[in-house]
Amino acid sequence: MQLSFINRLLFGLDTRPAPSLTSIRKAYVNREARVEQGIAPGQEGRVYMDGSWWPARCDRPLILLPGTPVRVVGMSGITLLVEPTYQPFYIV
Repeated sequence: MQLSFINRLLFGLDTRPAPSLTSIRKAYVNREARVEQGIAPGQEGRVYMDGSWWPARCDRPLILLPGTPVRVVGMSGITLLVEPTYQPFYIV
């Protein structure tokens, strides 16, 4: 513990283990974000969440316009999988 404190103090080194990808995924699922760059079926867009921009996609046949509130339902790599927080209208 003492060496860890000294490393951080003198060298800016963080000797704590990095968080696992599983814990990161769990932390983001069910969080709300806002669409910044439109998301179309089969294409990625961008969302804003907690002060950061993230690549995102929606696996439903929807077009999500900028400003749309979304909820994170999963992750694929660093891409957030999102769905709108409201019940969308489908155009047939």
